[in-house]
Amino acid sequence: MSGKKLAIVAILFIFSALLCSCSGGKKHLEKAQQLENQGLRTDANQEYLRALKATSDKKKRGEIQNRIAENYLASAQYPLAIDYFRQSIDTFNSIKLKAPYQRLCDAYIISGDPKSANAILSELERENPADGVQIKAEIGKALGSYYEGKNNPTEALYYYEQYLKAAEQLKNDGMINNAQMKIDNVKTRK
Repeated sequence: MSGKKLAIVAILFIFSALLCSCSGGKKHLEKAQQLENQGLRTDANQEYLRALKATSDKKKRGEIQNRIAENYLASAQYPLAIDYFRQSIDTFNSIKLKAPYQRLCDAYIISGDPKSANAILSELERENPADGVQIKAEIGKALGSYYEGKNNPTEALYYYEQYLKAAEQLKNDGMINNAQMKIDNVKTRK
């Protein structure tokens, strides 16, 4: 076989392999979504994992990792949820898209680990991801609310102040007013 023919055969082989893997990934995604809609989150995740193996598109991988994390979170499998949120964050950060830091924060809070949720704020300073200030505002608000619910006004006030700083950076009047209201409420309860 000549060099040209061999190259054409190789290109056709690669193209057909890609086509098969893409259609296989789509099939697994569709099946996963059906299972998810039926409330069968563990089964859905098995299909999402198959789809994840079949796709190389980073955006799609990040979306799949995020769905897997959401299913684990809803199933109270917190370590697995946290692991997949982390994977999704890494994937989205690598292509400069908004990553689910807020949901990772929620997973830490729900699992009873607010210190790890707090560590995300430092991570945001280092990583400087897309929409980092917006994410800081959301996390400050979530942690403030968590500590307010735990009847810890000192910590609640600290995080609501972080929320306010981020809201001011965003120049978002609605968020600024909301943060100030939360701060005032905590101060009156102190």
